[in-house]
Amino acid sequence: MDPEQEGVQEEVDEFLKDANIHGVKEAQALTNQEVAILLERYQTTNTQAQPGFCPPPMVAKTQAYLDRVIAGAGRNEEAAQAVRDRLIEHGIEGVEMALLANLIPETAEEAYALIPSLKRKDGLSRQDLDALLEELQSYRTYH
Repeated sequence: MDPEQEGVQEEVDEFLKDANIHGVKEAQALTNQEVAILLERYQTTNTQAQPGFCPPPMVAKTQAYLDRVIAGAGRNEEAAQAVRDRLIEHGIEGVEMALLANLIPETAEEAYALIPSLKRKDGLSRQDLDALLEELQSYRTYH
């Protein structure tokens, strides 16, 4: 890692220590929405502390990517939290949780093709997964 990346990593690590999004501090993986919310707070915090703050190129590129990927979905913290909570309630955590939230498959069949480990989830039937995916779509569409 080059010195600039190390500096950004240290800055982001420090910021995450103070981040106040339920479940994020312990998360193994984050959803695109959660990353967008954190970056928005990072920008706001630094802009307030240092007027004229310009984010490091890596942060700006990540923000631009997220703007494209989650366009139209907004940055609704309550919806992001609800998505995380619903997935955890179904025993879906870590990388599987982030993949489902980020890829947004429409059917259980598509989810199983993208994330084969979901087939081995105890207590998560195809019908349950289809219902969960439909609910996740509503968070993306209406929140």
